[in-house]
Amino acid sequence: MGGVAGIIAEYLGALAITYILTRMAKKFLRKKHPPKTAAIYAFIWISLLSLTIVSFMFGLVHNSLAQGFIISFFTYVPCLVLWLVMDIRKAGRVE
Repeated sequence: MGGVAGIIAEYLGALAITYILTRMAKKFLRKKHPPKTAAIYAFIWISLLSLTIVSFMFGLVHNSLAQGFIISFFTYVPCLVLWLVMDIRKAGRVE
């Protein structure tokens, strides 16, 4: 898959993966932290987790950890920032 369709599919997959991971992290973190703090902690945890895992996956395939980190950074971090902003806005409305 290449071109625009490949990029769209990559970002849709990243959105789905980060959504599931952030919801699981927030569910765990809400027991001990307020909603805004839980959203920020979930962002940090899932960012580190996704960057590490995807960097190594792409790094092993392409023999370059730097390339894997760059690909994962520009794919997953924007998706995580989107979920962070939505979670903080939702927490602001609830409080």
